Amino acid sequence: MKITTKGRYSLRVLLYLAENYNNNCIPLVSIAEAEDISLKYLEHIMKNLVQTNLVTSYRGSHGGYKLANPPYSYTLGTILKSTETDIYIADCLNTCGPLCPNHDKCSTIEIWEMLQTTIEEILDNLTLVDLLRIQERKTGHPSKYLTIIKNI
Repeated sequence: MKITTKGRYSLRVLLYLAENYNNNCIPLVSIAEAEDISLKYLEHIMKNLVQTNLVTSYRGSHGGYKLANPPYSYTLGTILKSTETDIYIADCLNTCGPLCPNHDKCSTIEIWEMLQTTIEEILDNLTLVDLLRIQERKTGHPSKYLTIIKNI
């Protein structure tokens, strides 16, 4: 499994929007500058994030983007499944394609299935809030969103 640039950038953008969750809408240009992503490529990413209902788009002079839901409701698994077409560690696990002719007698398939399950469990149990905590620990800068939810 290889997470594409689109998937990695989507996580970064959603993390940025999570950090700014309690602010007004964030203009596309501000996101592009903050995350050092080309504006043209970011437009493509944002279109996908809006279509998958992860982000809400607002038009007008105070328009921009916001998370559609609170940061704690976004798992990394949900985000990556919305951006990646194939997140299997081995082709033989992809049930959308033809079944491997060796599937029933393959001695390694169970290892790939266990590894796939472990990866999915990790991704499905980590949220944007977990990433905000990691970011806070790595940078030493307190997260605005985490500060707010700690005080509630």
